[in-house]
Amino acid sequence: VLIAQPKDKSGPLPVFIWIHGGGYVLPLTFRDELTIQRIALNTGCVAIAVDYRLAPEHPFPAGLEDCYTVLKWVSDYSVSLNIDPTRISIGGASAGSGLAAGLAIREEDFQAFVTAFDKVLSAELGEDLLQHKKYIDGELEKDCFSLDFASVLREAGPWGQHFPEPEFQGQFEVINSRVVGEKHLKLTLQVPDSDQLIDAIAFNTEQVLLENKLATITVVYRLDVNEFRGVSNAQLMVDAILDYALA
Repeated sequence: VLIAQPKDKSGPLPVFIWIHGGGYVLPLTFRDELTIQRIALNTGCVAIAVDYRLAPEHPFPAGLEDCYTVLKWVSDYSVSLNIDPTRISIGGASAGSGLAAGLAIREEDFQAFVTAFDKVLSAELGEDLLQHKKYIDGELEKDCFSLDFASVLREAGPWGQHFPEPEFQGQFEVINSRVVGEKHLKLTLQVPDSDQLIDAIAFNTEQVLLENKLATITVVYRLDVNEFRGVSNAQLMVDAILDYALA
C-alpha cells in the first residue's frame, strides 16, 4: 500500500481507500501517489492506495481479495494507524471503481445484491440478446468497399452501447484463404459485381472452414481500416459466417 497523511495528524482520522484503474492489468503509478496526496491534503483524511494483484497472472477475484485484505487491515489496526474505524470510505477510478463497488457490499447483503442484480439483468436482457439476433445495415454498395469509406465509418465513432458500429451482410467469392494463429481465417474476397478484391479476417473459425478450400462465403461484417507497416487498406472484420460453399 501507499499511505498519504494530512497536515493535521491529530486523530483518530477518517480514512479513504483508493483503488486505482487500469483495466485490472495496469499497476499502481506515480499518478495514484499524487492522487492520494491531494486527497489527504484537501480532505484531512488518511488516504491509502491499494497495490492489488493484476490479471492475467492473477485472475479474479485476486484483486478484490487484496482490496479486502487492506480494508480489514485498516479496520483491525485502526488504533496504531491513528484511524477512526467508523469513518472508512472507499473509492477508485475505472476498474478501481468496480472493485470499490464490490468491496462495499456487506456479506449479509450478498443475497439482496444477487436478487437486485438479477432483476436489472432480466430487464435489460431481451429476446434479441438471448437468441443472439443481429441487426444489420443491409448490403454494402460495391463502390463503398474502399479505404475512404472505411475511414469515414471509423471517424464517425466512437461506437458503443445503443450506438453499434454499422454491420453489413454479403456473399463473396473466395479467391484465397489461409489459416493464421491456428484458428483464424485470413481471406481474399471478390466484391460482388466487381473485379475488386478485399481482405477479410474471421476469428475463431470452425474447424471445417480451416481445413477446406472455400468457393463462396456469406458473412456479417464490419468495414474497417487495417494498418500494417505504415500501409492502410480497407478490410472486412467478419462477425458471423452465415453460409458457405466448399470448392
